[in-house]
Amino acid sequence: MRNVMISVLAAVLLLTASAMTASCSAGDRSYTVGELLGQPPDLNGIRIDWTAGRCLIFLTEGGELRVYEDDPPSSEDRRMRWVIKDGGLTVRYEKKRLFEKSAGEEKTLRVYLPVTAAERLTELRISTVTASVTVEGGGAFLPLIHIETVSGAVTLSALSAREAAAATLLGAITADGVSAERLSLGTTEGDIYVTSPGRIGTLEADSISGSLSVCLPSVSSSEVMLGTVKGDVDVLVPDGIGLSFSVVTADGIGPEIVALTDLIVRGDRVTRYGEGILCRGELTAVGGAVRFERQEE
Repeated sequence: MRNVMISVLAAVLLLTASAMTASCSAGDRSYTVGELLGQPPDLNGIRIDWTAGRCLIFLTEGGELRVYEDDPPSSEDRRMRWVIKDGGLTVRYEKKRLFEKSAGEEKTLRVYLPVTAAERLTELRISTVTASVTVEGGGAFLPLIHIETVSGAVTLSALSAREAAAATLLGAITADGVSAERLSLGTTEGDIYVTSPGRIGTLEADSISGSLSVCLPSVSSSEVMLGTVKGDVDVLVPDGIGLSFSVVTADGIGPEIVALTDLIVRGDRVTRYGEGILCRGELTAVGGAVRFERQEE
């Protein structure tokens, strides 16, 4: 858990540094102001820097690549802008300015990305301050998804990836219907929800004071690492799954643990449930309640 939380804090420091750089840079003449619309070029990556409001990404079957903001501000300097360079698309919240501070008004960015273009990307990176981020995958594949935000909520839905990672200080993180070789979710105070997971090789979910609600993958062999200091932990076990869990508490004395009938967890003992071992995991907890429950059909 320590490594993941260090990564969360490091991400926020990087966001702060990026914001400072943006506010101290000269104009960006190479950027185009306003909407991007057309047949998707051969992109190898997308980077989005958005401050406040919402950032919505939709993967679509066919159609054109479209990137735009709802109700653009009247001031051109406050409008979104974009540039394609060396095969990478970069989208910015507004014009960079040397001394003037960003107004930080809430704006909604919408990106409609054809699946054929998305599957050729090497990465999709999104950084925000307070803006929420939603990626609706429609079952498509993205090699790498990396999302960093200070206080915005993050939602990943119906997508698959080689690696998917989301880090935030205050926002909640939801992964619904996500398949990934590695899924890493980390918050300081926000809650984490993992629902209807697909095939997941390694799942990491860590929070300091937020709660975790995690449904274990029901297919393939998975490794799960969960950690919290103050929050509650709910682990939903699909019917028929076998698992092996090591629960580590503070000095062997931790929260009350309520488990499945055949799963007895106390201290750092490795425990097993079911005939076969399909899911192996470690749970680190200090306070709060820990519950292992059978997922309701």
